[in-house]
This record gives sequence, C-alpha cells and structure tokens, in this order.
Amino acid sequence: MKISMKTDYALRCLFMLVERYETGPIPIREIAERNDIPKRFLEHILLDMKSQGWVESIPG
Repeated sequence: MKISMKTDYALRCLFMLVERYETGPIPIREIAERNDIPKRFLEHILLDMKSQGWVESIPG
C-alpha cells in the first residue's frame, strides 16, 4: 500500500507523541528534527490534526 508523504509524516509524529505521552508536551522543532520532517510542513500537518481533535497544542 502506498501512502502520501503527508500521511507518513503525520504517522511518524503521532508515534513519537504516543511514545512520549507521559513526559508532557514536545516542541515541534524536536519532532521535526528527530523524524527528519521539514518544520514548516509539520506545522501544517499538526494544524490539520489539531482541527480534527487528534492533538492538542499549548502556547510556548
């Protein structure tokens, strides 16, 4: 099965968030660097995921 790059990045991000759930919030920069995802693209993906209720964000 072939998935889009956006879906691949979203899944990588979700896996990292699940792995580190107990440790609290993770900065976008860290997610991008550890998963080799362009930060700007990840920001758009996370906004989409937030609008669907998959993730929450906090300022800072």
